[in-house]
Amino acid sequence: MKVPSSPRKRYLGGADWCVAALRHGTLETTGRPSSFHVAVFVEGRFEPALLQRRFQEYCARFPLLWGRAARCWCLAPYWKIPGDVGDRTAPYRLVEDFGAATSENVVRWIEKLANDPDRLRDCAVALDCLQGADSAAALVFSFDHLLFDAAGAERFIDLFCRYADGRAAPSEFPDPRAPEPAHLDQWGKRFASGQKLNRAMRELLPGATANLDLPEDAGRRPFRFRLLSLDAQESRRAQEQAFATAGYLMFTPYVLATAAATFQPRFARRVAPGADFIITVSTSRLRPPGARAPHFFFNDLSFLYFGFPMAAAGARDALARTLRDQMVAQVKAGMPAAIEDANLLMRILPPRPFWKFMFTFFRNRLSSFALTCLGDPLLKATTVLGCPIRTHVHLPVIPVPPGLGLILNRSGDSYHVVLSYLEGILPEDEIASLLDEFRDRLLNGAPAAQ
Repeated sequence: MKVPSSPRKRYLGGADWCVAALRHGTLETTGRPSSFHVAVFVEGRFEPALLQRRFQEYCARFPLLWGRAARCWCLAPYWKIPGDVGDRTAPYRLVEDFGAATSENVVRWIEKLANDPDRLRDCAVALDCLQGADSAAALVFSFDHLLFDAAGAERFIDLFCRYADGRAAPSEFPDPRAPEPAHLDQWGKRFASGQKLNRAMRELLPGATANLDLPEDAGRRPFRFRLLSLDAQESRRAQEQAFATAGYLMFTPYVLATAAATFQPRFARRVAPGADFIITVSTSRLRPPGARAPHFFFNDLSFLYFGFPMAAAGARDALARTLRDQMVAQVKAGMPAAIEDANLLMRILPPRPFWKFMFTFFRNRLSSFALTCLGDPLLKATTVLGCPIRTHVHLPVIPVPPGLGLILNRSGDSYHVVLSYLEGILPEDEIASLLDEFRDRLLNGAPAAQ
C-alpha cells in the first residue's frame, strides 16, 4: 500500500515501535519513561549565556524535537513534526555551584534526571551544564529514545560541538523531514519473519529463563547507575584478551560471556536450578558502506538474542566461543532483519497493546539482563566553545523488565562500562562488587577470589 508522506510526517520503523512498547512497559511499571543520557566531560569553564544561546539556536533548526508520536488512518505510526516551533525552547539548566565535575558526582546528577518524568515531557532533548569552582565541567544531554538512538545522539552532539565553535558547514545539517516509507507492504514476508523469530526463540531457549523478580514497590524505586572506566592501556588489554579468546573483532561475544560469568552467582542464588540465561544485545545496525546515509534521528538498531544454560557461564572462555558461533549463525540466518520485519508488522498495535503482547508472548523468554555494545565513537569533536573534551559516557535507563543491564561505549582509546538497574533488583552490596569483578574478568579471566 502506498501512503503519501509529507514534511510534517515521518513514519516510524520497527525498531522505533519496539522502543515505544518497551518505553510504555517501563512507564507502566515504574511511572517513569525510559530515556538515556550522554555526559560530555570537558576542561575549562563555559560562558553560560553563550552556551545557552548556541544550544537554543541549534535546536531551533530541528522542529521535530518538539514533535510527538501519532497514528494515521492506515494505522502506521509516525512522528508528527510541528510546522513552526515559534518561541519554544529546549530545556536547559545551568548548575554553577555543582562542585567538582567528577564522574561520581555527574552520575548522581544523571540519576536525578533519569527519575524525573517531566524532564523530556515537551522536547526530545535537554541539556544540563554542570560546573563549579574548578576548571572542569560536564555537559549532560538527555534524550528521548523514541527520537534518538545512541549513534544518532553522538552525531547530534558532535555537530552541536562544531556548531557552537562555528565550525559546522550548512551541508552537515541533516534534513529531519526526509520521507520514510510507511512499510505497509510485503505482509506475507513480515508474517513469515514473525514465525521465523518465534521458532528461533523456542529453539534458543526451550526451558525456563533465569529472571530476577522486580521489587514489589517498583513504582517507588529509583533507577541507578554505576560507572567503570578503563584507561587506554586497560582497554587495549581487554581487546587483546577478547581477540585471543573469541577471535578477531569478536569483542561483543567476549563482553557478553564476561557479563554472564559475573552475573551468574547473583542469579544462581535467586532462580530455579537449571534455568537458562537469555540476553538481548542491541547494537547499531550493520550496513554495507554507502547503503544508507548516517542518521541523526530515530532508531537504527540491530537486536540479537543469545541463550545458554546458566551453568555454562562458569567457563567464560568456552562460552565466548559459543556466543561467537551463535552471533555468526544469527547474522547469516538474517535474524536482525527478521526481527525488524516482525516489528514492522506489530506497528498495527498501539504501544500499550504491543507491550501486552510482548509481555504475554515472551513471558518465559524475557531477558535475564540486557547488553548494549556501541561501536566506534561518532562524537569526534575535540572542543566545545573552546573547552577541550576529555571523554563522554552513555547512561541509558534499561527497560523494565528486566531493569538490569550493561552498556559499553568507547571514547577515544578508552572504554566505559555502565551498570544500569532499578534499585532493588539486586542488593546494593552485590551491586557494589559487580563491576569490580567484571573488570577483573574482562582483563584477566576469573577473579582470584572465585
